[in-house]
Amino acid sequence: KRYRDSLWGSPTGPAPDRPHRNRGTRMARLRHIAIVVRDLDAMTEFYKSVFELEFVGSETIGTGTANYLTDGVVNLALLYFTDKTGEELDRMAGLNHFGGQVDGVA
Repeated sequence: KRYRDSLWGSPTGPAPDRPHRNRGTRMARLRHIAIVVRDLDAMTEFYKSVFELEFVGSETIGTGTANYLTDGVVNLALLYFTDKTGEELDRMAGLNHFGGQVDGVA
């Protein structure tokens, strides 16, 4: 089982210590953020120490590596591509994509 596959099993509701505003019957929640980084180890330690995220795994993705962290609700993927030059990574660094969860769509 891939690490990121286990992350998608997050609770469908907010964490007990994180109440949300009542928006009626439909809820949209941010569940996943992916960031391209230049230094995978340093950024993994940064998010663990500053945001108190838990490291849940790592895997090879195409031509790079992804480290996965979570707070139990929102999952963070730190992406590092080994086939890119420093200049290419500078251009790519930052938000890669994000994912949400909705209760339903009309």
